[in-house]
Amino acid sequence: MIESTSTTNEYFEDKHVDFSKIKVPAYIAGSYSTDVHTLGSLRAFEEIPHKDKWQVTHTSTSWLD
Repeated sequence: MIESTSTTNEYFEDKHVDFSKIKVPAYIAGSYSTDVHTLGSLRAFEEIPHKDKWQVTHTSTSWLD
């Protein structure tokens, strides 16, 4: 899908998370084993407005945690 268009469109905009809606503590796990989880977990940690949030980043799969 991303290769079929050079700019964002309605399809991709629908997939964006509105982190401002998260009002509970968050434990965020990510890993360097995949670009998707690395970028997504870092972005979530930065943008979740809750003061109680934790992040762990693994060098392998994040699912072991």
